[in-house]
Amino acid sequence: MYKSTCFFTILYDIMKTQCTGNFLCEDIMKKDRSLLNLPKEYTEVKPIDLKKDKETKLAKGITSVVTAIALFIIGYLIVPFSLIHYGEFFLFRVSRYLVCFVIFLIFALIIVHELIHGFFFKLYSGEKVNYGFTGKRAYAGCKAYFEKNPFLIITLSPVILLSTLLLFASIFLPIEWFWRIHILQIVNFWIANGDFHTAIFLRKLPSDTLIQDTGYSITFYSKIKK
Repeated sequence: MYKSTCFFTILYDIMKTQCTGNFLCEDIMKKDRSLLNLPKEYTEVKPIDLKKDKETKLAKGITSVVTAIALFIIGYLIVPFSLIHYGEFFLFRVSRYLVCFVIFLIFALIIVHELIHGFFFKLYSGEKVNYGFTGKRAYAGCKAYFEKNPFLIITLSPVILLSTLLLFASIFLPIEWFWRIHILQIVNFWIANGDFHTAIFLRKLPSDTLIQDTGYSITFYSKIKK
């Protein structure tokens, strides 16, 4: 099982390590950072099947709850409920229209999250991106094999872009909007929980690792040692 690690620390560590030199500038401009066929000198390291891997499901479930609670506490420390007039705070003024609107925003956030994955899949491979919904989760996937650095960008780009956007929104919009936005931020990190686990596992593998993400299963490949 994955070791208990703060996701914020992991995210900072990954970006600090991988952004050394011209990582972001040069890698994003290159579209040849993937392969359509797995080279013969590569062998499977570990598959992560999101449907069958009970250990991964358990780890994701625990860390999702812990992350949500932590973000809720952080939000409360920044803007306590007492600072907001109850009449303006949607948690205390629930209507069916508001509930429907919040659900719509959550689904929109999920769709945008997967579209961002798909954009970077397409950017690096030029291949068709497959989108789908399993009943419990939405996914974006591609049959190409990706190098480690580009795949880290593909994996973490949705949570980085969306969390930055929501952060700026929570700063510049009126205080009455803070909790509306912050709850979306919590959902954003909840959705990205699997991406964090993938990035944590990937950073332990050799730099020549290749990754295939079909959307419902992720497989890692490394060169056969001679």
